[in-house]
Amino acid sequence: PVMSKFIATFRELGSYKELLRSQ
Repeated sequence: PVMSKFIATFRELGSYKELLRSQ
């Protein structure tokens, strides 16, 4: 439920951060 959504957002945020770092 809520925790799942939080983890999903956290993972997406991390992926986005890594993408920015790659650039």
